[in-house]
Amino acid sequence: MADYPGTTGNDTITFDGNTFDTVTALAGNDRIRLNAQFSNGSPVIPHMFSIHGGAGLDTLVLLNAHGVNGIALLTNATLVSIEKVVFAENLPASFKAASIGNGLAADAEIVGAVGASFRVSTLWDQPEDIDLSAMKVTGPLSSILQGSNEVNLIKGNAAMRDFVWGLGGNDTIHGMGGRDTLDGGEGEDRLLGGAGNDALIGQAGRDTYVFGRNQGRDTIEGFVASGAESDIIDIRALSDILSFADLKANHMTVSGDDTVIRANGTVIVIENTAPADLGKSDFLI
Repeated sequence: MADYPGTTGNDTITFDGNTFDTVTALAGNDRIRLNAQFSNGSPVIPHMFSIHGGAGLDTLVLLNAHGVNGIALLTNATLVSIEKVVFAENLPASFKAASIGNGLAADAEIVGAVGASFRVSTLWDQPEDIDLSAMKVTGPLSSILQGSNEVNLIKGNAAMRDFVWGLGGNDTIHGMGGRDTLDGGEGEDRLLGGAGNDALIGQAGRDTYVFGRNQGRDTIEGFVASGAESDIIDIRALSDILSFADLKANHMTVSGDDTVIRANGTVIVIENTAPADLGKSDFLI
């Protein structure tokens, strides 16, 4: 436990993020360098520490000065007034969902690095949301976002490759842009890949896949075309498709074991599903 006070000027503060450490940077454009606690896959209780950026544009720099392989843990950290995060190379870092937009600015600048990943998770039984869509991302960076067993709204970032797991609950998941993987988990989920070539996985429950114009080539994995948990493909934004008959006659083809739909600059691949398996009730047109 230690206190790391700043001044009203532009400070550089380096600390290890031990339990009950507190950084109070005060005013100025401060640079706070964190040698974080790491998990290498074994159960670890993350340290509880606080970083108060104060007034000014404050930057949290994530370091791996100890050369440890694992994930930097900030899931028990309290962040206040942080406007920028800088990742070190090959450094995954894990944040709690409550930090986004509440301590770590919703429109924060995020500077990635080769091999780095931005991980955000909700509490297991809480209906928390995750929204990275407004963040300004530069440099290579992927995100790994995990919902809870409750209803979650999860939005990735167009500049990152997002890997999203909704877990339980009736979730709404937006990939935004980039080459994303969206996995709804259990529940009746709503999956929107956005621009880029995405993989959409509904899992259990009656899921809805939503497509817009010029969204690249998206693949639906595990589509259920019949039964109590049959899924739905929402193509109402694809104005080239006039009706179900038009869809079947002019926009739907076969590629191996898959059905492919093309319209308005968007390609939808429905894996392991033949056109004959698809009926009008599988679509919103």
